[in-house]
Amino acid sequence: MAIVTSISSKQEAAIRRAIISVVPDYFAWTAEAQERYLANMPDDDNFRIRQIVVNVLFGMKNLASTKSTY
Repeated sequence: MAIVTSISSKQEAAIRRAIISVVPDYFAWTAEAQERYLANMPDDDNFRIRQIVVNVLFGMKNLASTKSTY
């Protein structure tokens, strides 16, 4: 199986949209501040961003109202 090393413009747009939804000022931050945030992203933010990306890319709504407990 090949490892995907690039993302499509649709995927990039979905990620940007998700980040803006969770952290509206993210793209106004310095590159250093963005790196610090990504390195120390709270679990809740990570979950919300991933959920939004899945919703946008796959059209799935309300996949889970709470985090998985697995």
